[in-house]
Amino acid sequence: MHNKKINQLLIGAMLVAMAPAVSAADIPAWNGSALGFEAGQQGLLGDMLGIRPILEENGFHYNLGYLNEMAYNAGGGYDHDKHLAYIDQVALTFTQDLERWTGIPDARLEGNIVNRNHDDNLTTKRLQDPRVNFNDLSQESWGGGSITRLGWLTFARSFDDRRLTWRIGMMNKVQTFDQIIPCDFQLLTQCGGKSANSLTWNNWNIHTWGTTLEYKLTPTVTLKGGVMEQKPAGYRAQPRVELVDEG
Repeated sequence: MHNKKINQLLIGAMLVAMAPAVSAADIPAWNGSALGFEAGQQGLLGDMLGIRPILEENGFHYNLGYLNEMAYNAGGGYDHDKHLAYIDQVALTFTQDLERWTGIPDARLEGNIVNRNHDDNLTTKRLQDPRVNFNDLSQESWGGGSITRLGWLTFARSFDDRRLTWRIGMMNKVQTFDQIIPCDFQLLTQCGGKSANSLTWNNWNIHTWGTTLEYKLTPTVTLKGGVMEQKPAGYRAQPRVELVDEG
């Protein structure tokens, strides 16, 4: 019986050794489909009748996104009345490559414009006492109600064989510091940069003047520093692009 088990183990080991090795190069590339569903075209509007390829050939890359968030109070909260809160936003984020025109390494203009609609936030209307500051938001993109703002407009370039990056202009701290995490849920604590969630800095759609430096010490370690104005007045709920500091 003991010898029989040993023979079975030897036969199994021989079969494993005889099996052909499969390398990553032998595995066909994924064709973009899963369970019969195929990936959609690039962008909701495709190549926009040939406009998108022309823009990209000239170094202009953009993302135009639409977002809506709803939250419902079924019961409880500071105000027990039922309420369905709804907000939405349209955001244009773009980068214009300047290196091809100037020869400056990684030279580029970066911009972000956000239009938010419907001043309807469930946290401030139902969940919390309106006399105290909120510590979270059930709809993270509420951010000041119905308003259009310039999130950032900056110039950036690199030095030292692209290890040092310098950025200057009307900027937002999420470009360099405290980036928002991948937003898989609409709570502010799950989507916003932590310094903005603590009401220390404005998040994403409100710009401040500043300049930052990033130096890549190793592929995994980057040293960052910067000087940015702290401008609570920039949060005032009116459309604005400020060239003169008021706060």
